[in-house]
Amino acid sequence: MANNIRTTRGFTLVELLVVISIIGLLSSIVLATINSAQSRGRDAQRIADAGLIQAALELYYGTNRRYPDSLGAWILSLSGSQWIPGLAPAFFVKVPVDPINTFSTSLEADYAYVTTANGEDYCLQIPQENDCSSSINYVGTCKLRYSSNTSWCATYQI
Repeated sequence: MANNIRTTRGFTLVELLVVISIIGLLSSIVLATINSAQSRGRDAQRIADAGLIQAALELYYGTNRRYPDSLGAWILSLSGSQWIPGLAPAFFVKVPVDPINTFSTSLEADYAYVTTANGEDYCLQIPQENDCSSSINYVGTCKLRYSSNTSWCATYQI
């Protein structure tokens, strides 16, 4: 009789496909977690930027007895490092901009600033990527507004 002993070396195609599919599933879970952590980090940066901008605006107001003029229109952070007139270089080397700063022309994507005609009040709008409805500064579709006059800012139309 012939010796019919089959020696197996390596893996079958089915085993390889199972392992590859498990690796693919695990990597997609990891990537989703990383993306979520990155967006939360950008949101934290935006809130920190808002605090810095507010502090600089108050210093500007203390020096000039008015907030930097926006000429009655929203100024977007896509305008560059000096998007709020008068803050750089006196109060900032560079005024903070959105971490993504998409350079869009939309108020949905970038930091925005506006003042009243007399410069007595300002409104600073900061977008968020995650749920921000629990914030006291929340307005609309996940944008935070900070102001010297909360009632005026909350109702100011874009």
